[in-house]
Amino acid sequence: EESTEATTEAAPVVAGYDFVVDNEAIGDVSNVGDVLFTSDEAEVKANLPIVLKSPDDGNAVSIGENAYVKYLQSEADEYTSVTFAGEDAVTKIRIAIAITAKKDMTLKVDNKIGSKKINYLIGNYDEAAATATVLDKYENTGSSSEFGTLTATVKAGETVYFAGKGTNPVFFAADFDASESSDVSTDASTETTTAEEVSTESTTDAQACDVVVAVDSISAKAGDTVEVPVRVTKQPGLATLGVYVAYDPALTLDQAKTAASDAKELFQAAGAGVTINADGNPVMYSSVTPEDAPSAAAAKLFSLYVTIPANAAAGTKFNIAPVYTGNASVEGAFDALYNQLTVGFVGGVITVEGTEVSTEASTQASTEATTSKVEPTSQATTQAVESSSQATTKSQATTSNTETTTSRRRSSGGGGGGSSSGRIVVNGRSSVATTEASTEATTSSVVDKADGNATGFTKDIKVTIDSNIVLIGDAEVEMDAAAYIQEESDSTLVPLRFVAIAITEGSVESVQQADSSEIVSWDAATKTATIKAMGKVVKFTAGSDIMVVGTDTRVMDNGVVAEITNDRMYVPFRALGNALGVKVEWDEATRTAIYLAKK
Repeated sequence: EESTEATTEAAPVVAGYDFVVDNEAIGDVSNVGDVLFTSDEAEVKANLPIVLKSPDDGNAVSIGENAYVKYLQSEADEYTSVTFAGEDAVTKIRIAIAITAKKDMTLKVDNKIGSKKINYLIGNYDEAAATATVLDKYENTGSSSEFGTLTATVKAGETVYFAGKGTNPVFFAADFDASESSDVSTDASTETTTAEEVSTESTTDAQACDVVVAVDSISAKAGDTVEVPVRVTKQPGLATLGVYVAYDPALTLDQAKTAASDAKELFQAAGAGVTINADGNPVMYSSVTPEDAPSAAAAKLFSLYVTIPANAAAGTKFNIAPVYTGNASVEGAFDALYNQLTVGFVGGVITVEGTEVSTEASTQASTEATTSKVEPTSQATTQAVESSSQATTKSQATTSNTETTTSRRRSSGGGGGGSSSGRIVVNGRSSVATTEASTEATTSSVVDKADGNATGFTKDIKVTIDSNIVLIGDAEVEMDAAAYIQEESDSTLVPLRFVAIAITEGSVESVQQADSSEIVSWDAATKTATIKAMGKVVKFTAGSDIMVVGTDTRVMDNGVVAEITNDRMYVPFRALGNALGVKVEWDEATRTAIYLAKK
């Protein structure tokens, strides 16, 4: 994999990091449980077989101001299935390295992220229950490898795990920025914390911070549009504050009203304000001169105006929470003397009024899932994050007819914020089950039953893995995209625009003119592709495992998600066929997805 970061032939230079693979006497191969590094601050162990490697070209790899000539990488074929806090779906990851803190600290891990892969720092890992909490993650949506820094706030006695989705993750170095007052015995208890204890500890931690940002909890009726205040409940005198607010993807945000809701209770200066970023999340940012910094007081920052789904069942709960996403140019808090302040977050809940309590997930109330919203956790979280006091940049979403790649967060060696105990994701998930029973990788020949072929195409359509040719009967049509197998789900993904038009139109000419077709439309703001044909409206959203057919919300099987690759929207071939009422077949011998014409 080719790096997007420059490499240098200079000798490795690493400033301030405690555990650097270059500097440690580590064997060529380390087994599970082997201690890779230990100090007064932390102990690092192999959680999988670990191999010591050097870059293939012999050059040092640069991450921020640091340069490395050696790294550690796990070698494992099997994944561990884990359900992250707040998610319904199971994520398959390789948990490579365990880091146990001996003091309260801010942990940084320099790492390599392969193309279409995700690296994580996770905590609260319960192997028996197969559950964990995402502390920070780096998702690489590009076509080549990237390098960055994962960050998390860790308490003495806690263990954090470095893991990768779709990859054996690569580890270069770790820094333990520890508090001297938090020494613990190496015999500290490792008992599992209960859900109630996690909630209590998180709230206590938030209140112990310099600044506390909290969201009100309210109750309302299904279909209501409500105001949800976001407040600072504690602060010592702020000159700068930047924070995102995340909300349940089933809620509909009134962006204009929210953006105009700055209460001016805390910051009177013109530098304060609310914007809506490209992902559809409100951002409060202020930067004032020291003499304008408010005195210590509680005040409302702004309000979210959201509409509850009309079909939400009584008792359904929708979470809203302040979060850090790792955007250091916007997020953080400083006082009038430019001292950095720690920030604690307390989430709120909207509860749907009524006497009947729904047992389904609140996200099932939504008839359309999009990645324009970030799903929050309702638990309070504590995050101390390095930030910049520069003015905010307003993000604006633009709409075009062709797909554009999703933005990705890049950490630098100099810091960047990580989520402490709440997760940050880019799609809502539903607990609705699917009827698909297997994936292409394990099925030699499978025919899905659809409700008849509602299409008018009369010839079978075939798309083969790694080929940019779509066959309409015997006619070959060239695409600028090729089908491939998504590693995480073992599912075949096909370029939506070309294949959907081939199915709905059934002609060579229609596929050749796919980009100008009105059958498939693209919303760049929500990264949603909509197919309107044969009396159906079908929607797929990049980063989501949900497809919407009419008003029916369906979860796709095996954790597969729609995604953008090389500026094209890709979707699971089987899900696309089922959504359009087309029978599909998988030919394992030729690795070909087949849409069967109605005979």
